[in-house]
Amino acid sequence: MKIDLASLIFDLFLLVAAIVFFVSSLSFDFRPWLFPGLFSLVLIIMVAGQILSSLKKGKKLQILSTLVSDDRVTQNSYGRIGFTVFSIITFYLLFRYTTIYLAVPFLTIMFLRFLGHRPWRVVFLTALCLDGFIYVFFQLFLQTSL
Repeated sequence: MKIDLASLIFDLFLLVAAIVFFVSSLSFDFRPWLFPGLFSLVLIIMVAGQILSSLKKGKKLQILSTLVSDDRVTQNSYGRIGFTVFSIITFYLLFRYTTIYLAVPFLTIMFLRFLGHRPWRVVFLTALCLDGFIYVFFQLFLQTSL
């Protein structure tokens, strides 16, 4: 089984985001550092483990030019890569200029439904649960505005 470029791009996006969160949290005192610092550290370990696990199992990166001679497969691979990049950029813009309560469901829907081919019921339930978790944990428990 091979790892595709879209998965690698998403893993690298998560890795870079976790590293940025970790580095930016180093300026905090110890108590305010605990949540973002530990969360980003755990995320770095998990994503690095995912990448290493994929490589260790003998999975190889698909090079699009040598993927398959079938044009449909190549176009589908280009589409997945483009869709992944589009989703990540749109997530960033939504997160930056609107709110996390729009950005997280957008990214969840894009990846679960259109790249993961999950049923709509599962996609909407997951997006709703993630939004609910973020609201309860940050807004209610930590009383932090995102």
